[in-house]
Amino acid sequence: MTQPETLAVFADTSFEDAFAKIAPLFKEKSGCTLQLTFGQSGALRTDIEGLMPCDVFCSADEASPAALQKAVKAHELFAFAGNRLVVATRSERRFQNQDWAEILCDPSTTIGMSTPRVSPEGDWAALLFKNIARALPGRLGSRIVGQHAVALIGGNHTDEQLDRETGAHFMLSHEGIDAAVVFESASERMKAEGLMLHPIPDSVCPKIVCWGCFPRTGKAPGSLKKELEALLLSPEGQTLLQGCGFLPAPANA
Repeated sequence: MTQPETLAVFADTSFEDAFAKIAPLFKEKSGCTLQLTFGQSGALRTDIEGLMPCDVFCSADEASPAALQKAVKAHELFAFAGNRLVVATRSERRFQNQDWAEILCDPSTTIGMSTPRVSPEGDWAALLFKNIARALPGRLGSRIVGQHAVALIGGNHTDEQLDRETGAHFMLSHEGIDAAVVFESASERMKAEGLMLHPIPDSVCPKIVCWGCFPRTGKAPGSLKKELEALLLSPEGQTLLQGCGFLPAPANA
């Protein structure tokens, strides 16, 4: 049987830079072109549930692939990368001597985030807010961080045409937004945009794992799908992912 010329891949927007490097490498190794569709993982999952053809789905969380698997609409889940959250602000004097907790717990800070249940970045941010309440019970403002957060990416809030700017830059360009909780994988691009990044400690930051799966709407043979999985998990693929700001694939996922 003739090998298909394309492999349909749906991937979270956070992987856009990484797949720009992975796609030509996969073409070189397999002779197959990746047909890439980027979007928020929750929206992509909805498309797959609506029977959109997709061979490999790469999500910034486990929830969307697991939901497809539970509905018997995907199989063979695999973890292939990790990530973190970071607080991004404009490079202003008022933020230079503040850490992440001082910024987020200040009730006067308006926080930009992605939309939960549509974007994994938004779901992870919501989990972060819960972690802050548990980890800093005596700190003023720690229990109400989520109350001064505004969802600005995903859902009905934007068409997500960010014109190559990062989500953090997009959110911080809105009047009144002081900080953004976003994936750390875009840190180099955010710094190039002149943004200031405030790291969140492991004790509070959710452990983010990125997962892939093989939706049943795909048309390509399983061997070709497994070839992409193998590339993502190979030393070469992991080097490319980590060069784009992702963490290594967890060994015990």
